[in-house]
Amino acid sequence: MIKYDIETDLNFIFNKCKNEFNFLSNKSILITGGTGFFGKWFLELIFYANKNYNTNILTTIITRNEDKFFLENPHYKNNKFLNIIKIDILDLKKINHKFDFLLHMAATSATETFNGETDANKTSTLFNGAKNIMEIAIENNISKILFTSSGVVYGSSSKDMKSESDVSHSIELEKRNGLAKGKILAEDVISNLSLKNNINFKIARCFSFVGPYLPLNIHYAIGNFINDAIFNDKIIINGNGLPYRSYLYISDTIIWLIKLLVGSEEGVYNVGSERRIQIIELANIVRDLIDPSKKIIIQENEIHEGNFKRDIYLPDTTKIREALKVKEWTSLEDAILKTTKFTV
Repeated sequence: MIKYDIETDLNFIFNKCKNEFNFLSNKSILITGGTGFFGKWFLELIFYANKNYNTNILTTIITRNEDKFFLENPHYKNNKFLNIIKIDILDLKKINHKFDFLLHMAATSATETFNGETDANKTSTLFNGAKNIMEIAIENNISKILFTSSGVVYGSSSKDMKSESDVSHSIELEKRNGLAKGKILAEDVISNLSLKNNINFKIARCFSFVGPYLPLNIHYAIGNFINDAIFNDKIIINGNGLPYRSYLYISDTIIWLIKLLVGSEEGVYNVGSERRIQIIELANIVRDLIDPSKKIIIQENEIHEGNFKRDIYLPDTTKIREALKVKEWTSLEDAILKTTKFTV
């Protein structure tokens, strides 16, 4: 198997976003959540652009653990375009820097969710983190904000293909789980304060994704299947395999998010794939692509997703596709193969 080459994906993203990078050149971006799945890709892309195209984008990352960050990303040490602020976003009070853009992706980590973090803590982190970062945005006259929310705000409804108008903040907010409630509250804080202070804001309601850097050992079905197909003697499906999901490849995702960040659009946009696939079908595709000899075992266990049960988790992406002229360039099969090549 040919080894995965991240520069191929980074070059693809850059070429799709040349106009956006012309706009970003010589600008300053403040990023929260820079150590997560999306965050790692944004950093790789920004420094690829700086190195190869002299875009000179200055990036500031807020992180709780600077040592861990450099342990996982030693290639960023002594990079003149990177500034690290070592602080928890919940303790954030003031930053004396000039920023042009804010990319707010901070939340409780996927691992913390998988390990059973309380709903109260999820809600508090998202809500208070949004309030703190908006104070920084207002003080520093940031002109554009992108917040990565989640498709979980639509609740456990079985309605197919959620559109941006499907969620109502007045519908039993107190009964939603901690992540959904926190994301909704954070959306409210960011949108209200942005409108009040004439800041261009975008909210990306993100669904399910796949690609290099995706954790393979927590509550992501596609990651679990890839991990099992590579390293274990069988592929395990927790649950009955009947729910429907969709998966957008990470390079396509980053293109959508960059265009959303830089563009003049404002408001809420779904981000994800419209290719619906049943979990049992997904397991079979992963098995057939990676190791057809592996057995698939369906275990009728209670699924531990860190969220409420969702039989259908699919976005309607008409709005963002029409506004930004984006599409799904990478097939699910190619996405799985790329993730596999990165892993082995």
